[in-house]
Amino acid sequence: MKGKTAKISLLLIILLAAVSLRLKGLTFQSLWLDELINLHNSSPAVSLGQTIRFCREVEHTPPLFYILIWVWQRILGAGEFSARLLPALFGVLGVGGIYCLGRELFSEKTGLIASAVTALLPFHIMYSQEVRPYSLLFLTVVLSYLFLVRLLSRPVWKNALCYWLFTVLLLYTHYFGLFVFAAQLFFIAVFLGAAGTNRNALLKKMLPALLLIALACLPWLPTLLRMVQIDAFWIKPPAPRFFIGFFRQYIGSEPYLFAVFVFLLIGYLLSGENREGFAESRLLLASWIFITLFIPYFRSFNHPPILIVRYSTAVLPVIILMAARGLTLLPDAKFRYFLLGTVILLLLVNLFYTRGGYYRTVTKPQWREAAEYIILNDPEGEYPVCAQPSFNYYFDIIFGRPREVVWEITNLSEARTWHRRTAEEMIPAFWLLEVKPIAFDPEIWDFFDRRFQRVQSVELRGAKAVLYSADRPE
Repeated sequence: MKGKTAKISLLLIILLAAVSLRLKGLTFQSLWLDELINLHNSSPAVSLGQTIRFCREVEHTPPLFYILIWVWQRILGAGEFSARLLPALFGVLGVGGIYCLGRELFSEKTGLIASAVTALLPFHIMYSQEVRPYSLLFLTVVLSYLFLVRLLSRPVWKNALCYWLFTVLLLYTHYFGLFVFAAQLFFIAVFLGAAGTNRNALLKKMLPALLLIALACLPWLPTLLRMVQIDAFWIKPPAPRFFIGFFRQYIGSEPYLFAVFVFLLIGYLLSGENREGFAESRLLLASWIFITLFIPYFRSFNHPPILIVRYSTAVLPVIILMAARGLTLLPDAKFRYFLLGTVILLLLVNLFYTRGGYYRTVTKPQWREAAEYIILNDPEGEYPVCAQPSFNYYFDIIFGRPREVVWEITNLSEARTWHRRTAEEMIPAFWLLEVKPIAFDPEIWDFFDRRFQRVQSVELRGAKAVLYSADRPE
């Protein structure tokens, strides 16, 4: 009983740490482009139908996260803190979820180590503090596999229903859920073909679950087919050694951490059969990571690339679970505690000290500060703002100071069009806002500087705001 109480207490400490680290500095970084697009198109000012239509016709993305953030803002109100609180909550639930999966696959000790690493992992914390679907992707993929393992081990309707539910949620969270589902189908087929499997009992539960997953996804199939036909995308082709770069971003920049995780992964892969937990865990994890990553990798050879590190959040649990299991398999207890202690210490160093510290170093474009500068220097909103339409979320929703966001300029042709419009409509002055990752070509600034008079400007990290007067420079 004492041992069980100690484990529960340790899990609670890990979850409290996860909560603290995900709430700390939640609004330190400004919302950036993708977050603003999410919020602008799921704000209380738009209907749920408009949000879903945006996902279907503009973003071509599964709508679950957009729907949840729309509902969330209706309940808690709009704003940076309330919006980021939802993915932070998913991040904390992901820490608890990977504990359950580690315990189901291997042992309670593995689950606790996996949850502790996830709680402190800067990569997971960062994406738990973005209004994007990646913390939800981590959570749903973990829960989908958790109930898949339970269903295969104990084929009862409760496990079949939960597997169906969380797999559907996964597929409606991110398109990489499709690759995860393909890995699951592969593993299910191999598992059913293995000798000794109680096929009949399992098929009676598994087949209805798989059929219901397919039926639940039919409404989004036309959008998926349109997505497949896209012939150009902004993502660059992945290098042959892409996984090493991904792995470094998962773990952090400390060479020692990289070496320890590689050591633990190799130790797990070279270990014998799993004598506790789920017997087929090795094949399950191997198929999960290989199929999920290498289908999009090989697809990029003759299609637009779709493989980037944040999408691969769908396989991050595999790395954590393998490393945690590798640690528990080390025979020397003192060495295990030493490695775990140094890993925890260096994860904290990565968070609080490396490159100035995650919570003290501005890494995202300062769109909030650019909006504040415009409001401070144009309090009555006399002049229109040339900016990305989603910037209205800052002006209208967060600061409650509406501005006329009239024209997004991304190329020289649009700059010339706006120049003609200022003359035709006798616009005396306007704000030009450049916000990365969409950066202007230098000739656009040269064009405006030759035709208008700069009145004032500010340059921030990833953002630049200039007030131009229609009075021509002498």
